[in-house]
Amino acid sequence: MHYQEKVDLLFEQECYLHRDLNTLLNHETDEWKQTSFEEKEALLMELYLSKETIAFYVNEYAKQLATHDEFQILAQSVRLLIMYVKDELIRVSLLKIYVDLSKKNE
Repeated sequence: MHYQEKVDLLFEQECYLHRDLNTLLNHETDEWKQTSFEEKEALLMELYLSKETIAFYVNEYAKQLATHDEFQILAQSVRLLIMYVKDELIRVSLLKIYVDLSKKNE
């Protein structure tokens, strides 16, 4: 099952507004700019509490990126989330993801 379908199921809405996760993972998109960090944290908490890990969603999102620049944007977006998310469990998850992204980028 594609990660976007899992997001739809998680939020119990077909074609859920944030299903592509640009809201969380691409700071250069309109979706990112139209949501506060509080809203982003609420979405991350839903992902955190789901059957999949946040890392699963990030990795699936990363698979669709075509260029090195897009991968850099993903890493920068995760870094921004780490800086502004208040929940420690989510921050730890994001930090691990950021470290993994950094290793892949070397």
